[in-house]
This record gives sequence, structure tokens and C-alpha cells, in this order.
Amino acid sequence: MTYKELQLILWKYFSKSWTKHLLAKNSKKRPSDEKKYLIQDNDGIPVEAWRNIRKWLEEQQKLKGE
Repeated sequence: MTYKELQLILWKYFSKSWTKHLLAKNSKKRPSDEKKYLIQDNDGIPVEAWRNIRKWLEEQQKLKGE
């Protein structure tokens, strides 16, 4: 998954400005637990990924060789 793909997924649930805050480096912002589970069920982003979403994204890119 690329940064852009993740951004597009999050735009389905959040405004563009809120998505920007969620994906910012060292951001303390997190979605509500309800949204985390909704995103997990609909788009496959695990709840655990929200502990550090940018690190999770980097790991996904390494796994897929992107």
C-alpha cells in the first residue's frame, strides 16, 4: 500500500484536513476505536497499525517491494 492509497482510504472516513493530521509525522491524533474497527473491517487496515500508522505503512511498502 502506498501513502496515496492510504490517504484515499482515509478520505472515505475523514475530511482532508483530519487525514493530514492523522498521517503527519509524530502525530498524536488517532481515530476513534469505532472508526478503527470500521476501517479494519472495510479496508483491511489493522487496529494495531494506528499505534504508528506511518511505521506500519513503511512496513507494508517493504513487504510489497514498492
